[in-house]
Amino acid sequence: MLGIQSSKGISGRDVEMMAEAISRAGGQTFSFHLLPSGLVNPSTDNFIGSGVVFHPEAFFRELHQLESQGVPRVRERIHDSSRCHLNFALHGVVDELSERELGTGQIGTRKRGIGPAYGAKATRDGLRVIDLYDESFEQKLRSLAQGYRRRYGELLGYSVEEELERYRAHKEQLRPYIVDAVEYMTAARENRRSVLVEDVDFSIDRLKESVVDLFQQSNMGTLAKRCKNLVEKL
Repeated sequence: MLGIQSSKGISGRDVEMMAEAISRAGGQTFSFHLLPSGLVNPSTDNFIGSGVVFHPEAFFRELHQLESQGVPRVRERIHDSSRCHLNFALHGVVDELSERELGTGQIGTRKRGIGPAYGAKATRDGLRVIDLYDESFEQKLRSLAQGYRRRYGELLGYSVEEELERYRAHKEQLRPYIVDAVEYMTAARENRRSVLVEDVDFSIDRLKESVVDLFQQSNMGTLAKRCKNLVEKL
C-alpha cells in the first residue's frame, strides 16, 4: 500500500471513511491520519511516500493504536520516504495563529500544522526526514522558527529547544523505518509486486486554487493520471 500525499482536512476524512468500511467487515474501527490504511491487511507492505508531510509523534501514536487493536507486525510493514517533509510542532502553532488572524473568515483547519508544513515545502524552507541526520538540522530548524518569529513576534508561543530535544530522540526511533523512495519502488517493480496507491491529490500545482475548492473536492482524477505522476511524487 503506497501513501503518496496527505492534505489538510481531506486525507484524514477520506481515509477514515475507508477505515469505517473496513471496520464493518472486521468488527473494529480503525482511524488513520498519517499511516496508510493498508496496514490493517497483514499481508501488505506499506510505504509513506515523499509527498506526505510527516509528523513523528502522529506516526508512533498511530502505530501504537494499531498494535493495541491487534494488527500484526505493523512496525515491520511500514516504511517512510527519506524525502518526506517534516511537520513540526512549530507548524501547528503557526496554523493556529494563521486561523486566529482570519477572525470570522477562518478556514476551519484542524490546527495540525499540515498547511504551514506544505507552505514551507513550497517555499523551500522546509526540512525533510533525511535532514534529521545532517549536522545542519539544528541550524535549519532555528532559522525556520526565526522566520515565523519575525512575523508573529511574542505571539509565537513556541520553544525551539524543546522541539530539538524531541527530534534528538526521534532521530534514532525513526531510523529503522526510513527508506529511499526510488530504491523502494524500483525493488517493488523488479520483484513484480502489486502496488495499491492511496492518495488525495493536493499537490503543489494546485496551490493556485481556492482553499474552499481544496476542501470540497479531492480531485481523485483517473488511474492513468495517477500512475503517470507517481514517479514525480516519490
